[in-house]
Amino acid sequence: MRQLKHYFEVSNIYVLAKLKTLLFPWLQKQWHRHAERDQTGQVVGYKAPRADMQSPDLYIPTMGLVS
Repeated sequence: MRQLKHYFEVSNIYVLAKLKTLLFPWLQKQWHRHAERDQTGQVVGYKAPRADMQSPDLYIPTMGLVS
């Protein structure tokens, strides 16, 4: 469950921005993901959807399925 929790960590601002991106993809300028780094500068993973608009999430598809 801990691994799935990462994909559902979203905020209201994230959901609105993701819906805007889905409806108007040509308005999106940056498509790269933001990496999370440790003290030495090594990449240890990617930021959660709450902090990175390009991060994959399961909240939007789940709400679409439920709706």
